[in-house]
Amino acid sequence: MPVVQSAGTVARFIIVGIAATLTYYLSAVAFGRSMAPMTANVLAWAISLVVSYLGQNYFTFRAGGRHRIFAARFAITTAVLFAMSCLITWVGDSVLNLAQPVVAGIVAVTYPAASFLLHMGWTFSRKILAAHEVEQR
Repeated sequence: MPVVQSAGTVARFIIVGIAATLTYYLSAVAFGRSMAPMTANVLAWAISLVVSYLGQNYFTFRAGGRHRIFAARFAITTAVLFAMSCLITWVGDSVLNLAQPVVAGIVAVTYPAASFLLHMGWTFSRKILAAHEVEQR
């Protein structure tokens, strides 16, 4: 992948990440006015995942839909990333006794980086898409 294309992909990834984060925040605040915080959190998280998936699929990686291939991969990647953030949080808090803001900062840096690498290398991989298209012929 040429450097310019990589830089464009990274920029689009950041834009989608910001859009998904804003969607989460605004939804959580709106839902939080009329429901329990955890319920508001779960609903806002689910809505932001839809924004993230569609943005990454159509805009960042330009996979052009193909939801039968990519939606399941996105769900698996999201589960792996969630588990990673929980593990980092547990180790940082329970094992290393780091302050919560430090642990949150570690998650905030590692999650997007791991997300980008997993989505680029597996979820929306051009090689996977090309192999699937060959199988369909």
